[in-house]
Amino acid sequence: MSLLPLLLEPFVEERAVRDPWTEMRRDMDRMNRQMHQMYHHMFQNYPGQVRGMQENHFQNYPIVEEDGKKKLKYVFDVHQFKPEELDVKTKGNLVTVEAKHEESGDGKSLFRQYSRTFTLPEGVEPKSLTSALRPDGMLTLEAPVPENMIEDKPKEHKIAIQHT
Repeated sequence: MSLLPLLLEPFVEERAVRDPWTEMRRDMDRMNRQMHQMYHHMFQNYPGQVRGMQENHFQNYPIVEEDGKKKLKYVFDVHQFKPEELDVKTKGNLVTVEAKHEESGDGKSLFRQYSRTFTLPEGVEPKSLTSALRPDGMLTLEAPVPENMIEDKPKEHKIAIQHT
């Protein structure tokens, strides 16, 4: 048995023992901070859409009122894409917004992709959707809301109580 390991022991750093739980906790904290940042970014940049959703809390659709008319209004941040890289399509009541960007050169390549799919409410005709891309890169999809979807308040229904 050699004495060399014993003599060198004070000069050798101990290897850090990685605790998977500590690493996972650190990753979860980082993801939580990022989610909070995205949440605040969304509510600061889309107050009309959020306000519309809150006013129509009994519906799960972003209904807003503009120019005296109620309509569905979806807003997507696609500022990182060129207009020709965007694609909006419907299949039945499903609407898909997609964007793909690729570039390469100098031995490097970049690929960026965006995809959102949502379901239109019953009664909304997919062909009635219109889209507009603003100069700041915000894509807006709008559709008129059918009259039968517009309710200021949920209908109240009285239920008789039976005495037994």
